[in-house]
Amino acid sequence: MIIVQKYGGTSVASLEKISAIAKELKEIAKDLKIVVVVSAMGKKTNELLEKATFLDEKATGREVDALLSTGEIETASLLALALKKEGVKAKSLSGRQAGIFTSLSHNKAYIEKIDCKKLYKHLKVSDVLVVAGFQGMNSLGDITTLGRGGSDTTAVALASALNAPCEIYTDVAGVHTTNPKDFEKAKSLKFINYDEIIELAFSGAKVLDVRAIEIAKKYNTPVFVGQSLEKDKSKGTYIFSSHLDQTSFLKTAKQKENHSDKKDHSSKDLCSNKNKENTKNVHFAKQKGILKCKNNSLYASLFEILIKSILHYLQKILLENCQKCDFLCSKPRFYNCHKTKKNKCFHFTKQPTKDFCDSKQDFESPVITGLATKNIRLLSIQTSQQKEFFEKICEKSLFLEMFSQNEKSISFACPEDSFENVKQTFASFSPNTSKSLVKITLVGSALATHPKIIAKIFASLETADVKVISSELSDLSLSIVISPRYKDIAIKTLCQNLNL
Repeated sequence: MIIVQKYGGTSVASLEKISAIAKELKEIAKDLKIVVVVSAMGKKTNELLEKATFLDEKATGREVDALLSTGEIETASLLALALKKEGVKAKSLSGRQAGIFTSLSHNKAYIEKIDCKKLYKHLKVSDVLVVAGFQGMNSLGDITTLGRGGSDTTAVALASALNAPCEIYTDVAGVHTTNPKDFEKAKSLKFINYDEIIELAFSGAKVLDVRAIEIAKKYNTPVFVGQSLEKDKSKGTYIFSSHLDQTSFLKTAKQKENHSDKKDHSSKDLCSNKNKENTKNVHFAKQKGILKCKNNSLYASLFEILIKSILHYLQKILLENCQKCDFLCSKPRFYNCHKTKKNKCFHFTKQPTKDFCDSKQDFESPVITGLATKNIRLLSIQTSQQKEFFEKICEKSLFLEMFSQNEKSISFACPEDSFENVKQTFASFSPNTSKSLVKITLVGSALATHPKIIAKIFASLETADVKVISSELSDLSLSIVISPRYKDIAIKTLCQNLNL
């Protein structure tokens, strides 16, 4: 069985941390094949970028990618050395050696395909592959980088290509309702679906790169986000599909006999290898509404799921559907600690809990999952050449939002850190720009159809004397633009009033 793990820069910031991770991987590698994706140590990427800009303030492109890629390669080599010292068969790989092929663009390339043959070849002789994240190779043979958060994207892409679960380890215990640095009472989320985490990530949450979750959603790859070196794996967040396909689950369960001795010859678009190894020694049996896990199943961490949290999270599902635990799974790949006991059964109550039935909360009220913030700039250009405008967006791979247009003008927003690039791109349009602003985004299901909660949000901000500049509402989120001086009081007010 193969799993993919990713360790961020803070998790590998020192040699001591790398050594500790190697010891943990040694225990896991006794039963599993592991593909580990690593980021550069600490602030290494920033240090390399500072050196490049010292020599050339406008340094970009091919040479910068070649320079920045060395940070992850350094970490991969050091972790492989630490693993070998522990007696583990390990090998470090660059993005190119791992078979990651990208688009031609530099500094923010997109993964086009992954050659799984190379990975399987290395896994035949190694128990742990340490892959340098954030990078790949284009069709010209040049090194490319995937942009900020690229190691997350690398890990999820590899997991999707290998048909394996993905665990992402950072310096925080999972996804929180908001940044704990902004609101110290922020709650840790046990579960979140792809759509909600994509919205949070795009809106400024720093836990995961939005492109990584987009890949996970496309290939239905479950993701666990936890704190590195944390022994208790229940302290983290599970990210999975909100589409609960029982038929798919039952079909997979019926094919369990083929998992032990045969390879799954199905393939995904992301993976160029048609003969992919599938999960071994993991059998799921459906017995009277119980999901039973046999033979030391690593990814069956359903023992802590209570009917209360399920109903709270998926309120619109009929209660009678909760009689079968497999209604949760679009595919039987969930997580548990690496020491799961054999023959452990995971039971689900068939009736709603008393706490849920007695809840004072409206049954159909939307669940506000979380809050994210980011600094933005508003821009407006006078133009009737809309085709040229959007062609420039595609050419530069710009992330813009909050579009508003009419026959003569287009207004939009961009992240503060990309403002100068955006301004330069549209210099010929002579854009009007705002000062730095803060966008607060509340993410939750069916917000647009619940005016009561929208009214509550704006009423609480008005009570706190927070001046709203503009807002944008969709079915999944409400974004509010305010001046930076109102940021702290707005976050505190919303978190307290919405119980985040």
